[in-house]
Amino acid sequence: MTTERLVRADAARNRERILDTARAQITARGPDASIDEIAEAAGVAVGTLYRHFPTKTYLVAAVVGEQIEKLAALIERSLARVESGAAEADHELLQLLRTVLDGAANNRALRAAALTLPAAPGAAPTTPTAPTTPAAPTTPTTPATPAAPEPPAGRREPAYSQPAMRAFAALDQLIQAGHTASRLRPGLTANDVVLLACTGPFDHPAEARERWLELLRPGLLTQGERSSSEMGA
Repeated sequence: MTTERLVRADAARNRERILDTARAQITARGPDASIDEIAEAAGVAVGTLYRHFPTKTYLVAAVVGEQIEKLAALIERSLARVESGAAEADHELLQLLRTVLDGAANNRALRAAALTLPAAPGAAPTTPTAPTTPAAPTTPTTPATPAAPEPPAGRREPAYSQPAMRAFAALDQLIQAGHTASRLRPGLTANDVVLLACTGPFDHPAEARERWLELLRPGLLTQGERSSSEMGA
């Protein structure tokens, strides 16, 4: 193995170690996890961390991006089931909302960190209150810690942008399929569902979250599906 390959392999290991540590710290503490603490726990210098993630926002975005990748894949699988005729769009949409609601309720620290991020370009915001401009770089206050560099050209798009757009596109197609099959309320949009998903009762017990979904159901379904649900209740 050449020296250049060894350097690249070492850099890749450092990046993975930083991400693993950041994931654990952010999951435990949310946005309060500091760059200094993450670097120390990962066993790397702060400067090394900044070479991989120019600001704290980029690091948080990488961690959140992993979760959005999973969400995008989940929605795409739901869409595939609907398109194949194996499931109905209304059932899949309600199950997706349940999954998102339970996931956010079980990981409040990560949700709090996600709320500090700017909205992904070209997609619906991750939360109604998310800032629309990138957060200011987190610069350490101790003299021994190097200042965060400016993000280099080509790295200004947050890590979660592409998966967020994938998730939104798949959600939009799922809702369109529901309209075509007359399973979902006319006029319902992906933006509506994102807004609902971002304002759910995350901090309430599971029983309250399930009740919220039951109350939400009539507003998502067509009149015919609402009647069927009520008859089957």
